[in-house]
Amino acid sequence: MGAGVSVLKSRLDPKQLWGAKVLVTITVLVFVGQLASMLSCGTLNGLMSGGNNAQLRQFGAMLISAEHTLAEPYRLVSAVFVHIGVLHIVMNMLTFVNAARVVEPGVGTARFVLAYVACGVAGFGVNIAFDALFPARSIVLTAGASGAVFGVMGMVIGWLLQMRDKRWRSYAGQAVFFAVIVNLMGFSINNGAHIGGLITGAVLGFVFAKYPQPKQPLLANIGAAAAIVLVLVSLFLAQRSADFGKNACLRSLVDAAQHNRRLEFFGHI
Repeated sequence: MGAGVSVLKSRLDPKQLWGAKVLVTITVLVFVGQLASMLSCGTLNGLMSGGNNAQLRQFGAMLISAEHTLAEPYRLVSAVFVHIGVLHIVMNMLTFVNAARVVEPGVGTARFVLAYVACGVAGFGVNIAFDALFPARSIVLTAGASGAVFGVMGMVIGWLLQMRDKRWRSYAGQAVFFAVIVNLMGFSINNGAHIGGLITGAVLGFVFAKYPQPKQPLLANIGAAAAIVLVLVSLFLAQRSADFGKNACLRSLVDAAQHNRRLEFFGHI
């Protein structure tokens, strides 16, 4: 393989971006489910928020709480595919597709899918680790794909670093610029997940550049299939959660008196 970002683009064929297509499809279907849940409650008032607290949790959103994560670890995966409103999902998916057109053809579909899920989980993992070290006074609700999206951008940076291509600085600047823009837009931003996803993606990109795609990527294909199954199982478990379900229209996410904490949104943009 040659050096630099040209390698990532060398086999670009949008018709073959199957990994990106599968990931976007799952994400969109989950959001359609959120909209259907809102309609079942007789309203679309939550269109810009993705539903009420209980609905978001039912579809897979998670609490930044070590205690809750230990009880329901699958939410580290499911939360990657839940979005807090239309603007949230549109911004994340547009950015993701743009980055995927560069990255997936170069690293391979199987490794791309694995990296996306791993970066999303790692981003939320950073939140949980920080909460374990420095417990917050409030429980924070979070969801979204941007940790994974930052991970995809990080893969370009890691790849260029491995190839000793100075253009990594430009791509790093783009990632920082994107993070600054969404912060300036006034959203509640999960910067911990962004940083965790970006660093994880950079490490994976660095490794992928050193070890090109095998001609017969059997293990990578099995791993990618397992990752998709894990995603689907995590979303199913969120739907089956004993704490949420039939009364999502009326129930709040957490009983403040029981937990003695205040629930806040922390939109993962």
